[in-house]
Formats: sequence, structure tokens, C-alpha cells
Amino acid sequence: MGERLETLAKRGVATIAALASLALSASSHPSISPEQAKHTYVVGMGDSVASGAGLGNYDDTTTECRRSPEAYARQLEAFGIPPGNITLVACRGAGPEHISNQQFDDQPPQINALSPETDIVTLTLGANMIDLNVVFDACLHERCGTRSEMYIDVFRRLYSDEYRQSLEQAYRAILEHAPNAQLYINLYTTPIQPRDICPTIINNDTNHFVASFIETVNQAIRDVVASMREPRITLVEPPKNVDACATFGLGVVTGGDDVGHPTTHVHHQIAKATAEAILHDNNAPPKART
Repeated sequence: MGERLETLAKRGVATIAALASLALSASSHPSISPEQAKHTYVVGMGDSVASGAGLGNYDDTTTECRRSPEAYARQLEAFGIPPGNITLVACRGAGPEHISNQQFDDQPPQINALSPETDIVTLTLGANMIDLNVVFDACLHERCGTRSEMYIDVFRRLYSDEYRQSLEQAYRAILEHAPNAQLYINLYTTPIQPRDICPTIINNDTNHFVASFIETVNQAIRDVVASMREPRITLVEPPKNVDACATFGLGVVTGGDDVGHPTTHVHHQIAKATAEAILHDNNAPPKART
């Protein structure tokens, strides 16, 4: 799959790619006031999307988590948050259970980074209830159609009460350990979206599975948040038109072990959407409002 996406990325004309890159990076910067930002402490939690897997230049404190300086929580620096106030504990492969429980021997539970001093928590979590690499392999061998055993099993688990309860438990644990924080849950971007100019990236079954999977995960998150009626949770919608086709391959990682993850350009857009949500919440971080 990596080779197919890499070919797509190289296929675009250089001028078009440059224009796409410019469109992805050019945007106004919502900015938190310097006085507010100085006293605002952020913790970035979640899985490989939140950690910045696929972006490279990872922290040397862990070989497993792939925490990048370009991860969207750290890109909040561009919107006024001092880098020293941002703690990134998101980790590749993390599921809801790893918020409160240890994932690797050299890494404490993510929740240990929270305290009453935490003002903002960013979170992307929920897609690791399956191994997408296994799914992609099955799709490439035409075993992930809508009637396939794998497709039925994955979506049965996504719609299960157990899955949704695991999300709610993770959210409540975060709010409990960061009693003064607002939790910003960032929904997943879609790496593959069939379009007229490139109707299929890999094959139709894979395209359909990936798009349906991401949509269903995001809807499960929305449903859980709606049922909780918790004012300290803010949903952050994913940026649009950042799939492989719309960005001529510039919106998704196309090589290595993290194919399909958002690129630095997309992480910047996620950070921008998060900053706008923070400003929208009464134009101040939670601590400044109390």
C-alpha cells in the first residue's frame, strides 16, 4: 500500500503540488493573548495520530511512541502557547485502556501527566481497536468487502457498548485527573476519499473500508460525548479536503510504517482548528475563566 500511495504522491505535476502545499500551509493564526498563554498548560494525549507518527525526528525518550515535534499539540506553539507549557504523552498504538494503564515498560500511563495545573488536554483516540495494517493486507487480497468476515467483525465491535464504554471511561478519567482542564477531542481525518480525479487510491474495497471505518469511529466519539453532556469536553472537527487525492499525496504519510497518517501540513490545520476552539470557549482557557 505504501508503494501505491508513494506513486500517487510523485505523480502530480510539480506546480500543482506546490500550489497544494501552499494552500495547506497558508492560513490566519488565531492567537491566544500572551498573558493567557503564559499561564496555559497543555497535555497532548492519545494515539499515533496525536503523537505525530510518520513525521520523523522523534523524541529520544521513547522508541515506541514516535512523538514528533510536529505533532498538532506541539504546533499550538504557533498560536501563542509557550513550548515549555506543552507536554506530549500521546503514543503510537495507544487505545482507550492506555490512558490509565501502562502501555510500555519505559512509559508511565498517559494520565500521569495530568494535574490540577493542566488547563487544556488535546486527544485523538479510538482507532486502535483494530490493527489497520492487518486490515489493509486483507483488503489488498480482496478480503474486506462489506460481506467479508473481517468487515462484519470490525463494525460489530465499533458499534458495541463495550467500545463506547471504553471511550467514556477514558474521557472521565482525564477529566477527573485534570479537574480544571477543558478536554478537546480531535476527530480523525480521512486519508482516503474517492474523487473524480482519482476515483480509487488502492482498490474500491480498501477505499470503502477506510472511509467507513473513520466515519464510524468519529460518529461513535460524537455519540459518546453527546450522551455524557459534559461541558468540559469540546469536539474539534477534522479539517476537510486533506485526503491523499485532494492534496496530491501531500496530506498523508506515504512511506514507512505509518502510511495514511496526517502530514505536518495537516497537523498544522488540526492545531489551528484546536486553537480556534480554545478561543471560542469564552475566549480564554479554563483557568482564566474561574
